[in-house]
Amino acid sequence: MVFKMIGVALKYSNQSVAEEFFQLFKTPWEYYRKERPYCVVISEDSDSVSINSRLNIVIDSNFTENLGDSQNRNKSSILVKAGETVFPVYLGVKKIHGDTPFLVAEETGESVGSRACDSGKTVLRIGLNLFQEVEYLLVHGQPAKFAEYPTLDIHIANLRSWIIEYGSPVVEIPPVPNGHKFFVFLTHDVDFAGIRNHKLDRTLLGFIYRASIGSIIRFFKRRLSFRKMIQNWAAVLSLPLVFWGMTKDFWIQFRRYALIEKGLGSTFFVVPFKETSGAKFSGSAPAIRKVRYDLEDIKDEINKLLEMGFEIGVHGLDAWMDSNKGKAEYAKIKKLIGDIVNSCV
Repeated sequence: MVFKMIGVALKYSNQSVAEEFFQLFKTPWEYYRKERPYCVVISEDSDSVSINSRLNIVIDSNFTENLGDSQNRNKSSILVKAGETVFPVYLGVKKIHGDTPFLVAEETGESVGSRACDSGKTVLRIGLNLFQEVEYLLVHGQPAKFAEYPTLDIHIANLRSWIIEYGSPVVEIPPVPNGHKFFVFLTHDVDFAGIRNHKLDRTLLGFIYRASIGSIIRFFKRRLSFRKMIQNWAAVLSLPLVFWGMTKDFWIQFRRYALIEKGLGSTFFVVPFKETSGAKFSGSAPAIRKVRYDLEDIKDEINKLLEMGFEIGVHGLDAWMDSNKGKAEYAKIKKLIGDIVNSCV
């Protein structure tokens, strides 16, 4: 019996890239194990071709460089054609000679992918490294000159069509609930909580300018009503009272949002560490991005939101590049408000 799953045998690519790719593809898979039969095997090693699999997709390339060493290789990027679909390849291709070409370089017509069939089994050899191409797109993004191509989606669509065309079923989790065409997540990134935290920093000065001079300019350009302009000016004039604690801090609006969104169960993503600007690939993010509020400042607001059925999640300033930092954020929030915090890193 063939196991209804995709087996993936990596030799050159990062495991995290394959895992991210299948998060997008949303179909069952696992890392290849010789003792397991699969309906499809995707391999970067020709020695891992499974004799029991109906379809073997062999990544037959010599591209063993780490992606970080190949940032300039997109200068030799080419367009490849699969059927009627054209897509860019950034890290180079290899000519593949075989029975039937199914991937060709658009400009030259040379084969970069061939198909061989024997006794009901199919082997597709492709001369580009799918997972390294995906890593390039995820890490560096798509160059502007190829912006018209949804390249990552094309890679997924190609793999899906190959699997279906050569007789293997695809169990794919749809991106929408059954019976619906779409769904919506209502969320709030809590970057600012309380104008008192900002003193005379860039954020506060920017607010004063936009609410005063900016409001007048927008009013005369007919982009703002007279009533709204007066409200903005009133907010600016009330700032001394806000800082002295004599009137409500109008930058704390959690309960107002909760009343507007009653019954919708939205999520509020908070940052647990004060004076945190986050990180970039090299060094820290600009200081002007620092978060000025402390979780203790809004603890009562958070608990009230939880009582009303809303979710509190981890903002994840650095979780996109360091899972340990994401876990540290989660631990800080959990310590403050307990086990009911939701991990959204």
